Amino acid sequence: MSKHYEHYYTHGEPVPVSKHMYKVLKAFLVIFIILISAKENFVLFERTLAAEIKVSDNLILKKVYNPGVNSLGIPAMLAKFRKRLIFFDKNLSIKHRRSFTNKEIFSANPNGYVVYKRFGKSISAFSSGGTLQFKYKTKTYPRTVKSGKFYFLFTGDQSGIGFLRNTGHISGKFKYFTSLISGCTYSKSDDSAYLTLLNGDIHKFNISGSKTLWRKRIGNSRYKFIKAVTISDDEKVIGTLSGIDPELFSLIDRSGSLQWSIKTGSGLKSKAYIHVGNTYCLGHSKKRVYILERSSGSLFYEAMNISTGQSGIIYTDFSNDKTSGRVLFSYSDGEKSTVKLLNSDGELLYHRVFSSPYAHTSLFNNGTVFIIQTSDRILIYCNANIL
Repeated sequence: MSKHYEHYYTHGEPVPVSKHMYKVLKAFLVIFIILISAKENFVLFERTLAAEIKVSDNLILKKVYNPGVNSLGIPAMLAKFRKRLIFFDKNLSIKHRRSFTNKEIFSANPNGYVVYKRFGKSISAFSSGGTLQFKYKTKTYPRTVKSGKFYFLFTGDQSGIGFLRNTGHISGKFKYFTSLISGCTYSKSDDSAYLTLLNGDIHKFNISGSKTLWRKRIGNSRYKFIKAVTISDDEKVIGTLSGIDPELFSLIDRSGSLQWSIKTGSGLKSKAYIHVGNTYCLGHSKKRVYILERSSGSLFYEAMNISTGQSGIIYTDFSNDKTSGRVLFSYSDGEKSTVKLLNSDGELLYHRVFSSPYAHTSLFNNGTVFIIQTSDRILIYCNANIL
């Protein structure tokens, strides 16, 4: 019996369809492998979604798409929602969770949390497992500052504050009557707080010695008040956003020496979010997000004319891995949040919009694992070649 052929003509000779399709598929696979290699083996979206945890009311639904997620090196994780905290262990099992009333204010890091009532007179600190660490009574309104592996709090009005250690004891008192305090960030490595004032000054205050080590004036704007302050992940530099006409994003080292100061082009009058990572810094205006090189202040990336509501961008988050140079960040107008992942060349590796008023972002394992937490879910992504 003669072999069946489905005829089409190539140089006038009949060719089996199966043989032709094999060549087409082979060529397609070669092109596909080349494209994946160009993306550093980073396959986007569902193909790299290792796990997803959905949260609604009291229901928590966990989906593990790849059992190898437990080998990714993800540390114990904290999920922060508007009125709820959930602590997970390294296996993504729930370690502790707690809900809060509208009258309670809380702040947390992966090692624990503090809670106090809006007009209350006490602060309660708990471990990540929910164990009460201490309870401190205060006559002034408390505010909190996150710091590395433990909580650091300061209480008082805007002309003077006292610092409350994670042991439950007050240490150091700062008083300055000629201007109000606008912000504070903390360096664990030298036990110092960097306090910003509405007059444009920044003070380095040693808490153990209750002593101001130096005071600097940031920028030469017409209106000099400092809107935001943050310390870098490695605690080597401090970023500030100050002034109007012009607004300045500035970086100083721990001795107070100015590294650089650039005009943002924004006239934003309210307090804004800024972030300083290992290699990049992030800032924003009403409809613009920009990323600067930490070493020079040069523009690395920007998104302009972002479509937002009337309020513009009101929230950002940022994570920067030093080894890979990857940057994971989010921005939100209070209704929807956009998340993007860039490589060290500024190439877009991931882009997704969530129907959520915020999106928290984290990079782990030299940038090969990234986590996004929105108002109703936690997504864990990874490079395709590590599972």
